[in-house]
Amino acid sequence: MDVPARLDLQRLLAGLEAMASRHGENLARLKGIVDTNDDPRPVAIHAVRHMVALPRFLDVVSPTAPRAIVAIFPVDAGAAIRADLSALVADAGTPRGMLAA
Repeated sequence: MDVPARLDLQRLLAGLEAMASRHGENLARLKGIVDTNDDPRPVAIHAVRHMVALPRFLDVVSPTAPRAIVAIFPVDAGAAIRADLSALVADAGTPRGMLAA
């Protein structure tokens, strides 16, 4: 999933924790590089099953490199995981005090 907007890091991490809790059995891997409102450096995110790793700020990624999140999961869990991931990115990209559409 492409992530063209800057995200709120705290909301992103909270959403990832909720997603890992809901889909952990089916979430083989989740990896991504995203931009956040909190720091000019891109952030690497990573989750495996029910565990979300601490984000890592990167110094060497080109500003023009694509920002995206990739999830690996069984086919039968795909629709639910894709829907949650889309909602997570929409919420984390919504300015504070506003609700995601």
